[in-house]
Amino acid sequence: MKRLAIVAALMVAATNAVSISWTGYGGDNQWTNTINWSPDQVPGTDDDVTIASGIVQVTIPTGVNSLVMGTSFSAPANLTVFQSFFIGTGGMQVEGNGNLFINSGSASVSGQVTIGGNLYFQSGQISGQWTINTRGVADLSGAAEKVLTGCQFISSATSFGFSGVLVLNQSSQVIVRTAVVFSGDASVQAQDSTSVLFDSSLGTLTYSGNGDFQIMAPFHFGVFDFIGGNVTIYDEVAFVNPLVIPSGSFVSSVGTAVANFSAGVRGAGVLTGAGSNLILGNTTLSGAVNVVGGNVTFVGAGSTIGTLTISGGYLVLNNQVAATQLNFLAGNVVGSSTLTAAQLYLSSAGFNLDSAVVATKSAAVGGLLAFGSTGALTIGSAATLTTLASITFTGAPGPTVTNLGNLSITAPTVFQNINLEGSGNLYTSTTVFFQTATLTQTAVILSGAGIFKGANTRILVIGRVAASTAPSVSATIGAFSFTCPTECDDVSTSGTPTDNFNFSS
Repeated sequence: MKRLAIVAALMVAATNAVSISWTGYGGDNQWTNTINWSPDQVPGTDDDVTIASGIVQVTIPTGVNSLVMGTSFSAPANLTVFQSFFIGTGGMQVEGNGNLFINSGSASVSGQVTIGGNLYFQSGQISGQWTINTRGVADLSGAAEKVLTGCQFISSATSFGFSGVLVLNQSSQVIVRTAVVFSGDASVQAQDSTSVLFDSSLGTLTYSGNGDFQIMAPFHFGVFDFIGGNVTIYDEVAFVNPLVIPSGSFVSSVGTAVANFSAGVRGAGVLTGAGSNLILGNTTLSGAVNVVGGNVTFVGAGSTIGTLTISGGYLVLNNQVAATQLNFLAGNVVGSSTLTAAQLYLSSAGFNLDSAVVATKSAAVGGLLAFGSTGALTIGSAATLTTLASITFTGAPGPTVTNLGNLSITAPTVFQNINLEGSGNLYTSTTVFFQTATLTQTAVILSGAGIFKGANTRILVIGRVAASTAPSVSATIGAFSFTCPTECDDVSTSGTPTDNFNFSS
């Protein structure tokens, strides 16, 4: 008897599943009005529902087994969801003349949904499997928060617009296979996953307007058409194609962000690395790159930058980088390749150099330049490196400043364990003091109160020491003092222990 009762109950449940169609005869657009349906009953969770056309509003929590809407050619079907709405195993199909509106903070649609018409998701929550096919349109605009919970959202839409806040929960994923347009202030956030949550690697993402685009979820880009505004990266981001930053726009990585631009960066905007790791392929940026924190690693060959500023973290040179203006404010330069600059500025905050730097034109320095074991600074033959403030070149014994051009000292300067070598000229109007192993220059030119002196310098080879503003040069080498009319030629010492020296005009 018990078995017969169970079978009977199942038959009753099956009988209760009804195919119900919207008529709208009630005239109030309400889902809950039985007169709006044929037969005259409000659909339930077991029912299969058709809304060929009409305006329908869901104002209570409800659900259906399946829903097909927008099948009429003569009039659209508009369904607006204000409360939770559950789609059963039959799924939901929004056909070409259908419009699904989810625009309330209390709205929630879950289930398998296929959009061949229009989706307007401006506020609320969705879950389940959502597919926007090639005939469909997705509009996720508006400043309000849009939440995906346990949702896979795949778009091949002819149009996909987004602004405001998109929150991806429970490993939700957005996959863009065609195009998506972000505008104004936009934010994509993740709360509980480390996998790629927004993947447009097979499509095109366009960002326009003067707003801020905040990437706070793992993100993969294919073609990124960056028209204007600013982008801030907080999470893991990778670009399949080169990133082009337009003039007046800023891209920043912050916090724990890992931003992979190994495909390259171009344009005239500004790129700032303040996150954990910023990886740069071939970079041709006439604007600026700022190294603020973490690692900024150049892996692409032949990068050129308008202004490169290092104020913290590490600049890692795996390939050569050339900058028009190079600002050393604080931080470190490391790596096996070379950094060249047409102009160089060093602040008083101090800087650690453990890679090769070449100044090719006029430059200015001041502060503390600390050399690592492989650090090197070269002044090119056409360059002048000028000290605008006091500077100390220091480090463990061995690193070298190679002067092939001109080194102009206008504020007290110290070389401590750092060699000065090359065929260039040293100009000083103040005191320059050497505590170093090797000092070789073609000429030392003294002006005003210029003093050229040193101690513990084992090798001193100077072609001439001249006074540009005095008739003679006063010289002391060890225990010997003498005066040279106009200049002292072929100044050379070598020995251990070394002799102190002092030249003044």
